[in-house]
Amino acid sequence: MTMQGKRRVIIEAAVASPEDARRAVAAGADRIELSQALELGGLTPSIASIEATRRIVSCELWVLIRPRAAGFRYDDGERPLMIADAVAALKAGADGVVCGVLTSDDRIDLETWRRLTEAIGGRRCAFHRAIDRCADPITALESLVACGTRRVLSSGGAVSAWEGRARLSDLVRAAADRIEILPGAGIDSDNARPLLEATGCVQLHGTFSRRAVDPAAPVGADDYPVLDVERLERVRAAVDRPIGDAC
Repeated sequence: MTMQGKRRVIIEAAVASPEDARRAVAAGADRIELSQALELGGLTPSIASIEATRRIVSCELWVLIRPRAAGFRYDDGERPLMIADAVAALKAGADGVVCGVLTSDDRIDLETWRRLTEAIGGRRCAFHRAIDRCADPITALESLVACGTRRVLSSGGAVSAWEGRARLSDLVRAAADRIEILPGAGIDSDNARPLLEATGCVQLHGTFSRRAVDPAAPVGADDYPVLDVERLERVRAAVDRPIGDAC
């Protein structure tokens, strides 16, 4: 029996390569979020990477649509490219896309979000942690519900999901099963189970990563994040323990 007693806790692993996607599923991930350049917070992956990942894994495959690093305020040139990338990702085999778009005053860019959901369908769209920038996340959540959005990724507006657990609980209550709340940021085997119990969430998101080194880098950092299989396995074991088992 899982922690919830009725359903398996869904673990979404954010990875940057087809091989890490394969390893994540083998380690217990139920869903993949594919991107590239995790050290930059994740960027839109190539079509070749999406196609290769689709051939390797049979679980749900979601693709991050993020054309550059930094924030979520995109210009008139970037926004249509993001929608085109989303359409292309689905054609390449993705089940859905993850992205976030904000206005200059950190509200959800509803015009762009509606265009995206109309282009590929709201149930194939997940809103990124951009919601954590919104001054009124509950109102933002209602806007996403109105667009038919599948889920929203959030840390509860804090550095880590554990620190943001109170707001995550508020989001779960406001969602009322109309939209999925996916907690992410700083989740590990020590806090995963307490986080689920404290918030009422039934899924988790993380990179579960370690640093790999490529000494051939000519300038700057020579390390980058890759999946740490053991970290993911520990989280899987933690949330799958029967209730009452503290070991």
